[in-house]
Amino acid sequence: MAAFEGEGRRVAPGINVRLYQHLAQRWLGPVGWLVAVWTRILVFGTGIASLLVFNLPVLAILGYAGWLTAVNFFSGTILSGDFFLHAFWTIILVLLLSFFLLQGVIRLSAGKDRLTGRVFNQLREAANGQDSISESPVWRQAKIILTLVH
Repeated sequence: MAAFEGEGRRVAPGINVRLYQHLAQRWLGPVGWLVAVWTRILVFGTGIASLLVFNLPVLAILGYAGWLTAVNFFSGTILSGDFFLHAFWTIILVLLLSFFLLQGVIRLSAGKDRLTGRVFNQLREAANGQDSISESPVWRQAKIILTLVH
């Protein structure tokens, strides 16, 4: 329920998936199974949609190259090897450019300092409640890392 308490912030886009995951864990039987299946469909669908958006230029070029190949094949025209070589390198180039565009969007939306700051804040909050492991080597290394961050 804490995810619904926005405190003036906007609600995270995956909130409905988290809600369905919690419901699937609490309900038993066929209803829980259906909610769990629906959750998996939502997770899979959002992942496919985001991949499709950033891979749309590559898919368009693949479709165009495939269309040219099929039209020329059925019309009896033989395409040279250079056509396929250039199509291959064009697809690779557009794929790399769309990947870098995706990384840029992620970097702009998350922000390097904001993302690492959130991770280390969550790590610090989780580690502060653990007094029983204060003598462990892992705890000492975590304290050293946390002091290096701040």
